[in-house]
Amino acid sequence: MYKYLFLFFYCSLSAYVHWEDPPYSGYEEILGTKIYEVESLIQKYHKIPKDKADFISLRISSLNKITKKLEDCRENPAAVLLQEQISAKAAYLTALLNLPSKEKIIKYHTSDNPHALTLRNNITYSLKMHEYWGAFWLESIDPCHRRIAHYYVIWKEQNPECEDYLPFFLWLEKQYVPTSILSVKYLNEKERSTFEATIENGRIISNQSRVPISTVTATKYIYIITPDEQIYIAPWGNAIWHTSFSCGKPVLGSGLLTIKNGIITGISFDSGHYLPSIEQGYRSLNWFQNHGVLIEQPLEITYFLNRKKYTTLLAEEEYSDYSCFTHYLYHPHISTIVSSNEF
Repeated sequence: MYKYLFLFFYCSLSAYVHWEDPPYSGYEEILGTKIYEVESLIQKYHKIPKDKADFISLRISSLNKITKKLEDCRENPAAVLLQEQISAKAAYLTALLNLPSKEKIIKYHTSDNPHALTLRNNITYSLKMHEYWGAFWLESIDPCHRRIAHYYVIWKEQNPECEDYLPFFLWLEKQYVPTSILSVKYLNEKERSTFEATIENGRIISNQSRVPISTVTATKYIYIITPDEQIYIAPWGNAIWHTSFSCGKPVLGSGLLTIKNGIITGISFDSGHYLPSIEQGYRSLNWFQNHGVLIEQPLEITYFLNRKKYTTLLAEEEYSDYSCFTHYLYHPHISTIVSSNEF
């Protein structure tokens, strides 16, 4: 079992969590009726300082009073939605109040295994995506697991000496963060089990359906290998990324697979969260070999070198060991450039 050491909101929050505050006013139009006590309580809530740690508990208490008052209005569907939104904000603030120490955050995201892939925590500007990319420790400790590196860069310019995360999240409370911002769905144990895979008779099969996996053309299928050697495979999209399964912890392997009837036909060392090197990607390939997985020959391999993306076809003898693998990989007439500006 892939163990999660702390941070209860990583994968186990049953309540809906969201950062959006309720509007300051206009509730007669929002609710379709005038509820004076609710609007008054919300306005009192908004007068509490939002960027001070000492006031987080008071804000949570204020929000809880509002949700309790809304209990009297549950026959109004709009009031029910408002209650859910305010409860989600209270859950978000509760998670901020329980952010772990810097030492625990470091312990969670690092590994004593020298071969483990750890979550990327540096920040670079991506010319491909036109945004800052990285700081994924922030994603994992953020109760909503948002892509907020851009905001962190701005905050860090203003607070270059601060190393704690809570001041950043409190500063973020006073910034406009659209609800459309990209976020990752961190799966709990039951949700992850849907995507568990195992190896039987050389084929990768779904633990749920008990049939060999076949990926769909033109759809990316991500995979991770956990430290206890559990495989998770899922189509990429709908907020599902590599960290959906790892919840930010180190992994043994991470990338993309193409599979036909349980047989690997292609592997890509592609993970923006973990950025596996060629050597780390080869270890994933080697892991599948050592566990007896059938691999189609020649195998399509996609890798990254000097910010360029390459693809190549190699026969089994050409990746029989790492030195042989890199010899063919770096051969100028074997690989094809897919794109020239990655990450």
